[in-house]
Amino acid sequence: MWLENAVPVLMLLALLGAAGAARGPKNMPPLQEEPTRKRPVISTECQFGKQLYELGQTWNADLGPPFGVMYCIRCSCVAVQKKRRIVARSQCRNIKNECPVPSCDEPVLLPGRCCKVCEADLKNSPDVAQDIPHHTMTEEAERNLKGFAAILTGRTSLRELNTRSVATARFNFHKKNLYYSVVYSADMARPKAIHFLDSEGAILEEQLLTDNAYRNASGKVCGVWWRVPRAYRQLLRDEKVHIALLTDPPPLPGIADEPRALGGQVARYKGLNTELFSALLQAAPENPARGVGGTAIVTASSSAPSIHLSVVFSGAFSPDDVADVPLVVRLVNDKQQTVLDEVIRIHKPSHELNTLEVRSAVKNGDLRLLARSKLQLIVQSKHHPEYRLQGEVTVRIGCDMFQASLSAAEADDAEVADHAATTASGLAWMYLTRDGSLLYNVRLDDADAAVTGVHLVAGKGRGRRQELEDLTPHFAAGWANGSVDRLTPRELEQLYAGELSLSVALGTAGAVRGRLSAHPAADPRLVDAPLLLKRPDLKTPATSVGLAWVTVDKDCNLLYEISIVGHGLEQRPLELYVEDIPVLAPNAPVSRKKVVEFYGPVVEGFAIGLNDIELSRLHSGMSFLNVVDQKTNTTVLQTRIETLRVPETCLPHVSDNDLPRQQGEFISPPDHSCFYENRFYKEGELWRAGSDVCTLCSCKNDRPACEAMPCPPTNCPNPTKKRGDCCPSCYNVSMVNEENRGCQLGGLFHHAGSTWYPFLHPNGFDKCTLCTCDEVTNQIRFERQKCPPLSCPESQAYRPDKSSCCKVCPPSKVPPLMAIPPTEQQDETKCSQEILKYGGCSNRNEIYINGERWHPMLLPYGKDKCVTCQCKDGKVTCSRKECSQCRRKSLSKDDECCKQCRRHKVKSGAKRHS
Repeated sequence: MWLENAVPVLMLLALLGAAGAARGPKNMPPLQEEPTRKRPVISTECQFGKQLYELGQTWNADLGPPFGVMYCIRCSCVAVQKKRRIVARSQCRNIKNECPVPSCDEPVLLPGRCCKVCEADLKNSPDVAQDIPHHTMTEEAERNLKGFAAILTGRTSLRELNTRSVATARFNFHKKNLYYSVVYSADMARPKAIHFLDSEGAILEEQLLTDNAYRNASGKVCGVWWRVPRAYRQLLRDEKVHIALLTDPPPLPGIADEPRALGGQVARYKGLNTELFSALLQAAPENPARGVGGTAIVTASSSAPSIHLSVVFSGAFSPDDVADVPLVVRLVNDKQQTVLDEVIRIHKPSHELNTLEVRSAVKNGDLRLLARSKLQLIVQSKHHPEYRLQGEVTVRIGCDMFQASLSAAEADDAEVADHAATTASGLAWMYLTRDGSLLYNVRLDDADAAVTGVHLVAGKGRGRRQELEDLTPHFAAGWANGSVDRLTPRELEQLYAGELSLSVALGTAGAVRGRLSAHPAADPRLVDAPLLLKRPDLKTPATSVGLAWVTVDKDCNLLYEISIVGHGLEQRPLELYVEDIPVLAPNAPVSRKKVVEFYGPVVEGFAIGLNDIELSRLHSGMSFLNVVDQKTNTTVLQTRIETLRVPETCLPHVSDNDLPRQQGEFISPPDHSCFYENRFYKEGELWRAGSDVCTLCSCKNDRPACEAMPCPPTNCPNPTKKRGDCCPSCYNVSMVNEENRGCQLGGLFHHAGSTWYPFLHPNGFDKCTLCTCDEVTNQIRFERQKCPPLSCPESQAYRPDKSSCCKVCPPSKVPPLMAIPPTEQQDETKCSQEILKYGGCSNRNEIYINGERWHPMLLPYGKDKCVTCQCKDGKVTCSRKECSQCRRKSLSKDDECCKQCRRHKVKSGAKRHS
């Protein structure tokens, strides 16, 4: 409990004490960052504890139980300019001094408030947080944020560049997340980063681009800007956001030289919501213009064969073209045959960007060539043909992933009724390449019959389905991988509309089927493969199945997207857990972490606050992903996370001052346990080392701490050591041969008559206490070393060294104090082990008896008297004082914790006073 709250407490102290830190020693050398730490990340939100806040949001510091919310500490997430970058930072301040003077004689401290107020002051108090309302964007608001694109050329960059390279981007906004996809010309180096900027060139968001299977196969740069702040969403609506594509890694903050970047403005354009094909237009080699290019948004209709072009471009005009300039728009096939030829007049040509639209009827054969990337678009000046832009028309630029969960629940009822429900389940994911090919991956598990067919079909219901592609020849060992390169424009329309499905026939066992649905191809869907969620009992019919995408981003957050299908499963409240796989070792603990509660067939989000130990277990394939029924608390779907690549900066860090982890050493899970000699031990547990029975070990702070057993002095001439003893003792002559009689303490056996020092967790052996196993009663006697009376006050006494049992007074002439009464001396001689044995507690190196209460210490503020901790049967529980615990007769005017209990009385008094 204390460890969980350490992070927000330290954050709060750092934020409040920043000014004091600036007045520290001037000659101290700066701390050097280790080379393995991750580079600074441009952040658009603030993290306080385990909560994220967006720019402009305010909150009260919440330190968690037992401290609760500190209502006099107001925090806000503000934008801070650093060179050309805008970063989000948490700023906290104490608002106690801002409280106004009450207008009545007896103000009251209301719950959740910092200032004492009267009834007339309730609306003017400064301790009411003016927070940004958290509401989900409506569908209409999301539609208003769709239809954005950008053309990136040398002319449209914030700093004009003389280059032939060109790129274009598409943007889709969904649930506060901005998904983007970028395509660039072949003469451009591979982009390494993307920047989102405002109109002044300040960097709002920076993302590093990494290679993945989707990018390598499609040639597209895909990603997402998670949780775009409200202020930046408004900039997007106002078309005041720019993007820049960097071909070199961006420099670290503080370096003035920024790399040359290809950029452009993010703006709305017609036809993006129905775009089916796209084109990237680049200046022809003979075009004298530099820093020019364009993009085409292409919509096609297969029912009445026609095509609609919306072209955004620059550089198709000569310097002599001033007004009413005719442009030629032409579509030609791979045999240089003209498919479309139109002349469009531009009344006022612009140096930067121009737009034009063309609508025309075409042949069905031309549409098929369009779907196979066999057509080229040309835009050129009619009077100056050398000013020409050209580019190949391909499938739309947007990054799309098509996925399906395969189960008998998705098959037709009439088809399943004739056969027993199958145990087979599977998944499929597909995406389009730049040349129009459909790359597919199909996985089938637990098939109880031979697979007789794998088909890509259109339509629903038996007799109404149309087989588009037979994938059976490519199916082997439960997998089918390949590509389909003959999709027609009509089939592409069905694919984007979710009207295609994958069917796997299993002979007499029936079939499994899943409908393909389109999703943005961004984290976490950019990993190599999704996970298949299956029921725990694989012998039962596969009536429910799920598909999961999981990854860990550069900020060490767990990103997930879960979709499930099944009879009634989508209509129940569910929970998602990450659970460790039990290791084959005695007492192996199982760490279980709830990720999210959800209702419905799809859930996506992120989990923050995972420590490096939890991430290392995910990285090593030692975790399960479980979907649990919230009502019955039973696992309905699960899968093992086997191939999750966690960034190296998120894994446990080993510095030069640490011992490196040895090969095969087990990483202790985050539930306070130790792994020692192939066995797990709980925090505080005591045991003898297997290699040396005279060495005692305990689990301390998730690490085993071992210490050789010290021997107490003996007061007999011939001390004896029995079998199993580590130290000699003064045994009675009649008890020397007694081997079976003895005492048990802390799980350890001691012979009758033996003496030893007790082992107290976490401090080790207590050499100030001598334990004896009584030879007659077999009861343990504890004898605390008696200390002489002090001749000085207790506050002035000290221990000469750590091994000293008694305090001594400093050398001074102080009148001797009266001796401590014998009864008090007897209380002091109680053994700590005896206290713990009868329900006592050990908390922060202090021993408390069973039933004792105290106020915890909150540094540097002292005791928090509003929080009370109690030791009960060996467990410590802490709670904040509630109004129900305050009795009116015992209330004091100085008791700030209970003032709220009298608010109704003060309110009535305030009314009479006014």
